[in-house]
Amino acid sequence: MASPPASPYSYQFGGALPLESPTYVRRKADDEFYQALKAGEFCYVLNSRQMGKSSLRVQTMRRLQQDGIACVAIDITSIGNLEVTPEQWYAGIIDGIADSLNLYHQFDLESWWTSLRFLSPVRRLEKFLESVLLRLVTQKIVVFIDEIDSVLSLNFSLDDFFAAIRDCYNSRADKTDFRRLTFALIGVATPSDLIQDKRRTPFNIGRAIELTGFQLEEALHLSQGFADRVRDPRSVMGAILDWTGGQPFLTQKLCNQVARWGSPETEFPIAAPPKALLDRIVQSGIITNWESQDEPEHLRTIRDRLLRLGLRTAQLLRLYKQILQVGEIKADDSPESMELQISGLVLKQFGKLRVCNRIYAAVFDLAWVNYALASLRPPAYGEALAAWFASGCRDDTHLLQGQVLREAQKWATDRNLSIEDYQFLNASQELEQRQLTEVIEAFAQRVDRDRPATQPDQDSLLIALTQILEKTTLQSSSNSESGPASYSPDWGHWTDVMGAPIVQDDQPGSPGNRSPSPEKVDFSSFDDRFVADLGDVSAGGSLEHSSLELEDVANDTLFYNDGLESGTDLILEIAEATIEAESRPSADLEKNNQLVQSRFAALLAPLNPLTFQFKQVVSDVEEKLRVVNQTLSMLDIQGFDLILVEIFSSITFKIAELLSADRAAIFLFDDATNELYSIVPQGGSGALDIRIPADRGIAGEVATFKHKVNIPFDFYDDPRSTLAQQTEDQIGYRTYTMMALPLLDEQNSLIAVVQLINKLQPQAGPSIPLSQCIDPAGFTEEDEQVFQEFAPSILLTLEASRSLYAVAQKQRSTNALIAATEALGQSNLDLDNTMQRVMDEAKQLMNVDRSTLWLIDAAGQNIWTKIPVQDGSLKELRLPLGVGFAGQVAASGEVFNIPFDLYNHPGSETAQTADQRASYRTCNLLCMPICNPEGQLIGVMQLVNKRKQGDHPPYDPKDWPAAPECWKVSFSDLDQEFMETFNTQAGVVLQNALQFERIRQQEQLQRMVLQHSPYGLIAVDLQGQILLANVRVAHLLGFTSPEELTGKNIHTVIHIAGEDFTRWFSLALTHNHDPSQLQYYPDRILQFGAGKKQSRINLALAPIAEPKDPQQITGFLVTIDPTYQR
Repeated sequence: MASPPASPYSYQFGGALPLESPTYVRRKADDEFYQALKAGEFCYVLNSRQMGKSSLRVQTMRRLQQDGIACVAIDITSIGNLEVTPEQWYAGIIDGIADSLNLYHQFDLESWWTSLRFLSPVRRLEKFLESVLLRLVTQKIVVFIDEIDSVLSLNFSLDDFFAAIRDCYNSRADKTDFRRLTFALIGVATPSDLIQDKRRTPFNIGRAIELTGFQLEEALHLSQGFADRVRDPRSVMGAILDWTGGQPFLTQKLCNQVARWGSPETEFPIAAPPKALLDRIVQSGIITNWESQDEPEHLRTIRDRLLRLGLRTAQLLRLYKQILQVGEIKADDSPESMELQISGLVLKQFGKLRVCNRIYAAVFDLAWVNYALASLRPPAYGEALAAWFASGCRDDTHLLQGQVLREAQKWATDRNLSIEDYQFLNASQELEQRQLTEVIEAFAQRVDRDRPATQPDQDSLLIALTQILEKTTLQSSSNSESGPASYSPDWGHWTDVMGAPIVQDDQPGSPGNRSPSPEKVDFSSFDDRFVADLGDVSAGGSLEHSSLELEDVANDTLFYNDGLESGTDLILEIAEATIEAESRPSADLEKNNQLVQSRFAALLAPLNPLTFQFKQVVSDVEEKLRVVNQTLSMLDIQGFDLILVEIFSSITFKIAELLSADRAAIFLFDDATNELYSIVPQGGSGALDIRIPADRGIAGEVATFKHKVNIPFDFYDDPRSTLAQQTEDQIGYRTYTMMALPLLDEQNSLIAVVQLINKLQPQAGPSIPLSQCIDPAGFTEEDEQVFQEFAPSILLTLEASRSLYAVAQKQRSTNALIAATEALGQSNLDLDNTMQRVMDEAKQLMNVDRSTLWLIDAAGQNIWTKIPVQDGSLKELRLPLGVGFAGQVAASGEVFNIPFDLYNHPGSETAQTADQRASYRTCNLLCMPICNPEGQLIGVMQLVNKRKQGDHPPYDPKDWPAAPECWKVSFSDLDQEFMETFNTQAGVVLQNALQFERIRQQEQLQRMVLQHSPYGLIAVDLQGQILLANVRVAHLLGFTSPEELTGKNIHTVIHIAGEDFTRWFSLALTHNHDPSQLQYYPDRILQFGAGKKQSRINLALAPIAEPKDPQQITGFLVTIDPTYQR
């Protein structure tokens, strides 16, 4: 059955509602606010954002105006808060009042303000209120001051302003006119935020208006917008309020989603129970991927307010965590309690603090709080980072080293860090790597020079050295009663005693049985930089080495031990191979990476499933991952990708081997994008993650419901196999049985889905056709039990793989961002060239199909860009501010991050119409403001259609309006963060280019004025050399063009009959200390054309001063005014 037509009942979430909006909800606060202001009380509405404050102000103003009360509404943000001075701010308040009440026909602000210049700005405001406003307006007056919290960004105190409001109230006792004047303050702040001097505060004499959430009877009329789509509108409205707690923005948004819910196949009215219906809508439309669905922004505003309070953030999060854990706590007047309330996240009710609504509780849950707390920078790390940037990134003493760096890297894993964090960590890694290289090189040189004949070869000593380095980083994992060691290597304080293990037999004369026998060698002259006892390492210590065989690294073998049950030695081989790879020439990079990978392959040697040593294999892989994490900075990203693919592939293979499956696949869960992805090789040169939606296919079913799916023989009989059959027809494979299982962590959160295909019989072999190898019994409960036995170990490995892959991806993105910003820094000053470069770099950085840079024309109230046309030229395109997504960003300064599918976004109708005309398909969009270094909005970067990873067919215009697979993806928060950094650099280069363009235009204008002047003009330096001349003077002097004069000395081209022009020029030089001095010589005869022609002229010499220093003269302007020729 087709869906009914869209309801004309329009919900608005965000911004003040129009006066006649049918969706306005009148609450208890409406009458309280109206009655108090009508009675002349000073009121304030200080609450969290998007609680309906501005809409309340609009409705209350109308009611008061209907009672004959004069109302003024001042938006503080319109006055400015960046570079505004106290005089400008107070004058802005007076201007707002005078303009709203049409006082300018009786009042001249400029002359009045100037006449009182001896008074302070706040005193002038008080004088205005008393002697102008109350004199010219005879009725009651209410001044509404909205967005009052914006005063917190002013660079001066406004305690005097709030004290002036208090004085107006106190003056009522002896000045009765003040009883006609009152104020209403509206904003997102607490009284203690707004005024520091508590003795002068007006808030203790005013009335606080509390805005509460909608109640069912108040908001019931909102159900009119979806009454024809559900069977019980009242119950649905109750279910909406149960989720939103009556929060106005969320309530309007959820009503809108209910009104839009359904598809052409949906039966209307929807018969689903209200609670189940709302649970589904909230989960899919708000909570899942909330950061990308949060448009207009609401949840992200709350998040940002909490996380951008510096040192206070941790205190707020801990208090909020306590509320989540116990449900409610006793309210107090602490700054943390007040800040949580003003954020909107919690509310105060009956003296208790509790979470405002279920949506907030689901989004900002305990997992989110714990992650946010863990993401806060450790104090020592934050101090070092701040100090390094304060030094201009030049003082390396603030960079991290040794164990401190390892701990910082561990902390940084799987976090969304700022670009400053990445720069700091990269610089620390590079510094430590340089120092490590210096130590190894110096050690190797010393060995070459002083090695005794009995000493092992250089490669062996280098291996032993890397063991020492590994000891310093792995020591913390050793078991000790005193707890983990906190040792941090300091390259400048190592002693000069070194040792090296000598390979000996366990028993004299018994080759083949070997044990270490440490022998120390004194290298006392070794730069005083080392302390190590290789004997300790080779003899055991925290590394648990009990035997060691050193071989030739040049032949691709490091060291090997087959006498230990533990995989620790092989793990160290991997780490040492990594370090050894760094010391080789760059030309051997690929070979080095292969060498390191071969060590991983050795660790994951073929396993007989009957031995059930799978747990040991996985345990060894876990240990290997920890070492990889510690040596990540020493690998290029490409090499690391290959290693990670090796890990992932090996674990997948072992799972299939363990459970006798022909094939296995692991899909990791990305909760940020609600996708499943698998890591596969990409052309042998890196890793590629193949992604699918987490609610699609059999794997999606497992991910969504967190239960197993076991499909016995024959898989093709199951209705869910349709897609698989189509795919397998193309690749020539056949699935007979399948089992898919979820991997969940301790919090029951999904980590991955493991999919096993085709259970094999014990006698199966590669030479037997697959159809004859299939076990018709399929996967059994015993198989599932075996899998569950090893699931914890597999889970640890996959979590580590996922975290390390995220680190590598972020590192790659950071490198790309740094490269893009550096490329912007190389832009020239040509505006067209700079704009194109900014668009190209943004397009490449974000991997999007289209990028457009719009610049703002504030004077024309529009935005403009240049687009290429068929002949290769650029055509200028302009749009009014507020039109289109880019125009809205330019008007508001807000970010628009519209996820896939953009066509479902409110207000996308214009984009769809434009797409249809152009045979294009817009699927996702990121639109962000660009500011200059002064913080002024100068442009908008619009990115369209981020590309999905993997190989996908290109978009075919014939398919419109179907969305192509390659663009079914959304911009992430990390994308937005990177673009913020990119736009910062773009703002710098664009500002330079715009300034250069203005200078160029001014020069062109000056040249036009110069060339079209009726006077002859010549600009010369202090030596008389001609720098510039116009056409008029060239013709007066007998030249065909101004260019012929440039470079000549003025004394050789100007000849005055009976006068000495050179003397005039010298005289002007003697007065060059006085820029106002003008040398004027009227009615003289100019001779030119070899003295054969004459012209009567007036001549003047005017000094040219340096713009920044008017007393500094740089040259002269010679003006020739021809009167007539003869």
